Amino acid sequence: MSIIQNKILWWESVEDAASYRIRIISSNIETPIISSFPFSIIPGTFEEIGSLVELEANISTLTVKPTDDGVYNIYITAVDVVGNESDPLIIPNVFLDFNPPNAPARGGFRL
Repeated sequence: MSIIQNKILWWESVEDAASYRIRIISSNIETPIISSFPFSIIPGTFEEIGSLVELEANISTLTVKPTDDGVYNIYITAVDVVGNESDPLIIPNVFLDFNPPNAPARGGFRL
């Protein structure tokens, strides 16, 4: 099992938001239709710090996620209690590395 480094994702909090939806979409898609893409709730600890929301996130635990290293756009939307969803905040051109290096091939003790 590989260990993928946790990252802290942050955005400005929205007063009427009951939750947030996060989408990770390849930057190769020129005009994504946001509503057609699945969203993921990232397990982690949301923390409101003043007007910011921070999420320490392990991207490897996303329910729907890309699996190839590459450049992605992150879309964050706010959702109110009745399910209305805002336009997205777009964080463009984020390089995400999902694949660890190979394990060492040999090792041991030297006397």
